[in-house]
Amino acid sequence: MIAERFSEVTLEKRDCDVCGSQDLESLWSYEKNVCINGSTNGYSFKVNNVICRSCGFTFVSPRFNEDVLADYYGSSLRSPLDQSLDYDISFRMDVINRFLPKGVKPKFIEIGPSTFCEFQERVSEYFAYRGIEPSSAFGSEWKNVQDFREASLADIVAHYFVLEHIPNPLKFLKECNRLLKMNAFMIVEVPNIAIYPADPVALHLYEHQSHFSLRTLECLASKAGFVQVECTDKSSRSFGMTAVFRKIKNGSTESPPPNVKKTSCQDIVAFQGHAAIPEYRMNRQFFSLGLHKVRNFNDSLSQAKKFIENAGNEVVILWGANQNLVDFLGHAYPNSNAPNFLTFVDSDSRKRNLLLDYDGRFDKMVFTPSECINAIKESCRLIVFTRRHKQAILDSIISLAGKRYKDEDTLTVDINP
Repeated sequence: MIAERFSEVTLEKRDCDVCGSQDLESLWSYEKNVCINGSTNGYSFKVNNVICRSCGFTFVSPRFNEDVLADYYGSSLRSPLDQSLDYDISFRMDVINRFLPKGVKPKFIEIGPSTFCEFQERVSEYFAYRGIEPSSAFGSEWKNVQDFREASLADIVAHYFVLEHIPNPLKFLKECNRLLKMNAFMIVEVPNIAIYPADPVALHLYEHQSHFSLRTLECLASKAGFVQVECTDKSSRSFGMTAVFRKIKNGSTESPPPNVKKTSCQDIVAFQGHAAIPEYRMNRQFFSLGLHKVRNFNDSLSQAKKFIENAGNEVVILWGANQNLVDFLGHAYPNSNAPNFLTFVDSDSRKRNLLLDYDGRFDKMVFTPSECINAIKESCRLIVFTRRHKQAILDSIISLAGKRYKDEDTLTVDINP
């Protein structure tokens, strides 16, 4: 049945983008079936995460076919779960302002904005803004970077948490190079593999094709005609890093200017204290520790299902309409609807009447706390899908419904630390 519903995403050979090596070690393989916007059919992603033994770059190989991915992203409408801003606008603007060109209104190209919101409005105050976005929800004239053709070149090209989704990152970075004036800047934010042991959210996402460190990102960008001018292990999201690169040549066809140090793949080592640690050994450890947390999260999803089953048919409150909840529903009820005695609640009024999408079904509606006071009073158990806000939720339940759950009747499910 599953094979009839899901089309396998075409796979293509992928050697190491950083050093070209074929000496790859498999770290984690799995299959993920995904429905799109309520369809009964969808895509089957076969994910094989590997690490290059030569340079330590960690990525998915074989890679997903670009045309199939374009169809996938193009037909995906962003879920209301993701509409609230989950990034720090001030952080992004601070970086942009440090590289803001002087003179007439400069040109800013953002690749993969998803939505046009406050950040894009702020950028548009200083720049002639252009957005390249595959999703039909954005309404961009340009669906991918290869299609973008304008006579004037950009002063800044930026992509925030996009590069990890790209099956051929070197080709993509060379396209970014094409859009820029000479000596203009590219701003990049991506998940940081060094953060995986503490926060494995980026590792858990099946769409991510590459797992970058600061060093492997720098080396890859240098192959696309850039030199790094700034980097930090912080970003507008908690699990990312930021790097700014200057265009010093067109793709890989010209020699770098004098006095510009060229990054060598053989130089990729990380320094901790006074000891140089090979990138391979370090990134492999980061990935393994992150994977351990991902597997613990998956175990917690199974535990949550048993927690519900042990409640019989009594009302159970599931609080927090976020990705943790959607992951749970897809894990616990992959081929059937979730039980009717489950009540879904979120404190955010913007998620009121949201229909949860899991495995292509939209049959569960989210309520605000005030709409389900009786259900809360009658409930025997509570699952909270956000660790950060758990205590505030428990306090609000006491205040709103006078309900106090015993410790053994509450459970927290959250991949975030």
